[in-house]
Amino acid sequence: MSATQRTKELLKETFPSIWLRWHFMHHPKSADPELSYLDRIVPEGAVTVDVGANCGLYTRKLARLSKQVYAFEPSHKMADLLRRTSAANVSVHEIALSDQTGNAELFIPQDDQEPIYGLASLEPRLGASSKRVVSISVPTARLDAIVHQDVAFVKIDVEGHELSVLNGSVELLEHSQPVFLVEAEDRHRAQATRSIFEFFETKSYRGFFLKGGSAMPIDQFRPADLQDANALLPDFVILDLNLPKKDGRAVLAEVKADPVLRKIPIAIFSTSEARQDIVRSYELGANCYVRKPGNLHDFISAVTSIGEFWFGLARLPREENL
Repeated sequence: MSATQRTKELLKETFPSIWLRWHFMHHPKSADPELSYLDRIVPEGAVTVDVGANCGLYTRKLARLSKQVYAFEPSHKMADLLRRTSAANVSVHEIALSDQTGNAELFIPQDDQEPIYGLASLEPRLGASSKRVVSISVPTARLDAIVHQDVAFVKIDVEGHELSVLNGSVELLEHSQPVFLVEAEDRHRAQATRSIFEFFETKSYRGFFLKGGSAMPIDQFRPADLQDANALLPDFVILDLNLPKKDGRAVLAEVKADPVLRKIPIAIFSTSEARQDIVRSYELGANCYVRKPGNLHDFISAVTSIGEFWFGLARLPREENL
């Protein structure tokens, strides 16, 4: 684990609320445009549900709008983070929702540094597509068996397991008729979007999707046109020159030589103040070069400043649909 990663993990464990604010500050608004609609969808004093809460992006927003939030997150690390950072009206359940009660394997993709909890799934085919995957046994339950109140809104983001969650929520659906926000992508599961549309059609629901900031009826949804294969590409990259397995300059050169990746802005964040490193980084296409401080306080300040500029003042390629 690099020094940067160790510092990040230390901050996350010691000051989880500060880390979370930093994390959300770096989360581009274009990644979850549905968040801006929650104020219009969730009525005052409502009970809401966040399935696949991860680190709590939706949970935090729902907590401000709702009387009570049920947040479901099967990974222990993320569930613990939620418990330590969520408002008092949030009930965190460390369990995976599905269509049956029991136990299942949760497949968690890995990068070179850490687990990618946001891509964890109960779907083994999805997990097997990653280069490195770890699996852990987690308890499963039906939403119907846990939440018995009238619910106004349910968000589901479970990386391919959406239909099973919905089949475990039929009693709640029939009783409360809540608004559902469901992430479904055909790259996660074949015909995922079609199966979700058909499920809700049998329940007499009307469906919509967002396109260019407007809500469109689902009969206009075309996965081939609207589900971008590059959706998992980052909006922005902070790159250290001294990586554990590959030199950062080589990574920079490869990214900027790729016709798809080259438009992604890259900030070099390095302890090196050598003129040759700075000049070479710009020659290879770096968008800025920032010296990495040696102490935690200045490190956090520098990273915060980078985020405020690139996600506050600057306009990013994905936001402009370039």
